[in-house]
Amino acid sequence: MVEWVTIAWMVPEAAVSVRAGLAAGSIALMAFGIDSIIELVPAGVLLWRLVLERKRTYTDRRAVERAERVASRVVGWGVWLDSPSM
Repeated sequence: MVEWVTIAWMVPEAAVSVRAGLAAGSIALMAFGIDSIIELVPAGVLLWRLVLERKRTYTDRRAVERAERVASRVVGWGVWLDSPSM
């Protein structure tokens, strides 16, 4: 449930920020929107992974393990891209 709420919040946040940044010519506002998109991608991947596990726990354990590897990589890249040292 929390992941759904998070995604529902970040989609309009990213869209409004990027659109307002373009309209105002504000790099800071654009950066905020891009940061929201960077956070949104791993959130979506984690939601996909959780839904997959819930559906296939007893039928296809390999699919869940593959999804775990993909999710780990995407979240890792998201954390790296969102880190202050970038």
